Amino acid sequence: MPQTENDAVDLQTLIQILNKRRLIIIAAFLVLLILAVLYVTFTEELYTANTKILLDPEQGDIVSSVVTYQQRNFDSAYVDSQVEILTSRNLALAVLAEIQPPEFKQLMSDNNQAAIERMVQETIGNLTVARVDMTYVMSINYSSPDPVVAAQYANAYAQNFIFSQLDALKGTSGRAADWMQTRIDELRQKSFDAQARVDDFRRKYKLYDANGRPINEDQIKELNDQLGITRANVAAAKARYEYSQSVLENNDVNAAVAEALGNDVINTIRTSYLSTKKNLSELIRMLGPDHEAVLSLKEEQAEYEELILKEMERVAQIQLSDYKVALSRQKELESSLSDLISENSVSEIRMAELGGLEKEAEAYKELYSNYLEKFQQMTQQRSFPISETRVISEALPPLEKSHPRIKLILGVAMIMGVGVGCVLVLFLEFYDKRIFSGKQLSRIDVPFLGYFPMVPFEERRQQVRSHKMHEFRFPNPIYTASIDQPFSVQAEAMRKVKASIDVRARTLDSGCVIGVISCAEGEGKSTVAANLALTLAKSGEGCLLIDGDIKNPTLVKEMFEKKVPGIGQLVSSKNNMLDSLVTEAKTGLRLLPSIGKDTSELLDLFSQNIVAEFIGSCRSHFNYVLVDLPPIDATSDAYRFSSSIDYFLIVTQCGQTNYLELQNALIENRISNDKILGAVINKADLEELIKYHGFRMYPGYYSYS
Repeated sequence: MPQTENDAVDLQTLIQILNKRRLIIIAAFLVLLILAVLYVTFTEELYTANTKILLDPEQGDIVSSVVTYQQRNFDSAYVDSQVEILTSRNLALAVLAEIQPPEFKQLMSDNNQAAIERMVQETIGNLTVARVDMTYVMSINYSSPDPVVAAQYANAYAQNFIFSQLDALKGTSGRAADWMQTRIDELRQKSFDAQARVDDFRRKYKLYDANGRPINEDQIKELNDQLGITRANVAAAKARYEYSQSVLENNDVNAAVAEALGNDVINTIRTSYLSTKKNLSELIRMLGPDHEAVLSLKEEQAEYEELILKEMERVAQIQLSDYKVALSRQKELESSLSDLISENSVSEIRMAELGGLEKEAEAYKELYSNYLEKFQQMTQQRSFPISETRVISEALPPLEKSHPRIKLILGVAMIMGVGVGCVLVLFLEFYDKRIFSGKQLSRIDVPFLGYFPMVPFEERRQQVRSHKMHEFRFPNPIYTASIDQPFSVQAEAMRKVKASIDVRARTLDSGCVIGVISCAEGEGKSTVAANLALTLAKSGEGCLLIDGDIKNPTLVKEMFEKKVPGIGQLVSSKNNMLDSLVTEAKTGLRLLPSIGKDTSELLDLFSQNIVAEFIGSCRSHFNYVLVDLPPIDATSDAYRFSSSIDYFLIVTQCGQTNYLELQNALIENRISNDKILGAVINKADLEELIKYHGFRMYPGYYSYS
């Protein structure tokens, strides 16, 4: 079942859990501490020397800043590549060859490749290379049992890395220089050949004048300019002529304004015309349209209009003449330009060929110049090679060993020991389904009614048995603890159970029947049933205890010296059913033992529901009827009697009963939550409960005896 809010683990509960299983934490602590001590005792001591190198891209620019192979983009990929080079097999061989350890010399002389490879891998294994943060600084660490040897190897790695860069630079420069020299020779010859072809072509066809320009180019340009001007003049003359024609065709004197601006005659006539037109308007307003003066002015106005139109005819003739002249000039220029272009078509083809030859010669010349410049720079670089890497911190023999770090290892081991122990404790605690306290019972919705502590073995003394036929005494003090010690935890738990029964029994019309059950055998169900029955009987209210566990009648084992009535006489007895009961001498508790017949006959009684009918009849004679039933995980008696039983009291054993198994058993026997009175945790260790489960006692009011 999911945990409720009450299951939340607070700090106090966590401390109680860890304290309860502290032996596991101590054991884990000691185990890891011992392992750490053994490790630091038997592991080989190592010293680690450190040297730092800087990948400096600006250092290579001392000689030249334009050599292409010297310019590098120092990104993360490049730096990671340098790490791989530092840890490569070739560099390890170079370091071994420089240091020349005695065993390496012997292996080289014997040509033992397998052993050499193992030594190389061991050397690489002792090396650690890392980038310092996001800088271009590389940290080289080498570990060895000898601090001097460690420093020697670290410095050798740094120096050989620089030498490898210089060798690579020299090799690259040499190969590039040889290739460029060959390429320069080819380009120089091709440049000369291309320029010779240009000169030969120019001399052969004589395509340029004394100033180096094409011969017909100026004439064509000049004619083309004149043709453009003439075409503009033709268009303007044509437009003026067409406008004048439209004015004449429409007899529109007012449209002659444009020509009046440039013609003095039209301008003078138009001035008189406008004056007459103005006077005519005033006379018409003053004298009317039919007056003689008005008619005279109208004739004068018509004469002026006729004069303007005649002048426009003369202007139109002049414009037509100008247009024809301009058009003739245009045709003449077009003819001359066409003839000149025809004559120059062959020259243009040759000029295009010459242009291609000149471009080819220029390209070869430019390439030759560039290659020659780079070749000179490369020659300078080869004479003064500089690596991009430099040592910024040389390795010195370390004063303290780097491995094993005793304080750190022991400290980590102790912390891990405590941590592992705590994890194990929490794992066991939260995955442990056994019932220790009421918290586990709340997970299956079973009310917790109290603890019934276990009684020490030495206190379980035998009592004197009764010699009366219908009287008995419990032979073991664990059955009578609740009345023998009224201030004990057992008595307090039984009183709490009685209070719970009384609250539930208020709704019943007759006596209350309580079935005492447990999940499995040996959980102390009969012990709790006897103590509860004695508590109920001592209160002065009638109580009957029925031993319903016919297969294992714990309550009557070695209790009676004589043959006494029991369940077996429920059928054979002709007397009152109460004749089959025996009485506890001290409290008056009535008991119906599961004796009188053999086990098979008793099972037949149970199967015939005779016992169930008897239980029902006891309600009118007793306020409390307790039935000590067999474990519900082993038999179905609880399910058989469930209709006759009002409530069930569950007895669990502290640290043994699994609450999930108990829940499944209740479900299988169809015992619903509303019929569960609650649960008592039996055989509880009070000292452990007080220490680890937060159990509280009223001072001085509990005992085991």
